[in-house]
Amino acid sequence: MAKVVVTPEPIPATAINADTDNADGTPKVIYSDVDYGASAIVTPTNSTDDISWQASSTKDLLKFTPDAGCKTSVKAGNGDVEGEKYKPDSYYTGKLNKDPNTPGIPAKYKIAAGNVSKEKTVYVGGLAAYKKAADLGGTWSVDGLSDLAKASGATSNWHYEWQFTDGEDKTITPATNSGVSNLKGDITNLANLNTEQPLTFSKDSTFMKDAAAATTAGKSYRAQLTLTTNVTEESSGSSKKVTIVSNEAELQAQPAVGKLSLDQVP
Repeated sequence: MAKVVVTPEPIPATAINADTDNADGTPKVIYSDVDYGASAIVTPTNSTDDISWQASSTKDLLKFTPDAGCKTSVKAGNGDVEGEKYKPDSYYTGKLNKDPNTPGIPAKYKIAAGNVSKEKTVYVGGLAAYKKAADLGGTWSVDGLSDLAKASGATSNWHYEWQFTDGEDKTITPATNSGVSNLKGDITNLANLNTEQPLTFSKDSTFMKDAAAATTAGKSYRAQLTLTTNVTEESSGSSKKVTIVSNEAELQAQPAVGKLSLDQVP
């Protein structure tokens, strides 16, 4: 009597990708110290190749749990448990974004299966640089808020607070009449931070005039957003406070736009 073992024929992957892009193909925004789910997209779907996830370099602080398989969880930053306390990320939250077209700090990773691999990008922190003329006024938007609300598992309202520093890392506190509104507050739907309660600079505000002078002197102001909420732990059912911090971003206030006026008609 002989035992016959039939080994399935290997099916190699011909292409691989991951679902860490937005619908328009741009990389998603994630925040430090938060677990985000990610899934592999393999061609063909019945490939037998093993799938692996890893940061592209030592400069890309992304941790995958597990680092193999179709589904994983990705967390950005150097946050870790020290004793019984969690040490929050200081790597991405301490980085300065000077690009008004990039919503955070780029972080790259590689997903691979068999002989195929693909390098992917996510943005960490959600805050692009702000670049606008000092006298025009405007709002400073934040990216990745809907995904953050889902990934965090928040069970209560959010508290938000903006902080400003100068070129020497000294805290700047805008005066109440300086033309800056929605510096801090509470909000139910985190996505409304871009609609109902956005950080707003009024036209011809004294704060933006000071910021423009600092930009001209090569000492642009910096902004950073801190978010806090409560999350219910699955194991104990108790609620704990969670603090999430964006990257730093440069406030590039440009000189006032010249105004055309009709002073006299001959």
